[in-house]
Amino acid sequence: MEKKPLNYNEFNKLKTLQTFALLEPEKMLALMEKLVEKKYAAGENIINQGEKGDTYYIIKSGRAIVLKKMGDYAPEQIAVIGDGEGFGEETLISEMPRNATVRALLGRWMRGNGISLRTTL
Repeated sequence: MEKKPLNYNEFNKLKTLQTFALLEPEKMLALMEKLVEKKYAAGENIINQGEKGDTYYIIKSGRAIVLKKMGDYAPEQIAVIGDGEGFGEETLISEMPRNATVRALLGRWMRGNGISLRTTL
């Protein structure tokens, strides 16, 4: 498999995110090799509440809404997230189903390519 060239701008941008701020450079580089960019259409669900998850997502550019269903009530918007924010880590840590749905409003995403980050790092 061919190695991707190092993108210093992406490295620096990811390194400023709280999630990755304390990672050693070697681990940061290993993480970057696993990231894949994917585009989602406005209104498309990126993750769904209740599903098993194995991927952490980072918003490269754009925005999304976070929806949470409580009991028999319709899902309620609980947050709007944007550039540089990540989501999906809780299921990687707890191995529990996704606790919310995240729906794209617009933008591009970088994701962990279906690989649990804790086993990668």
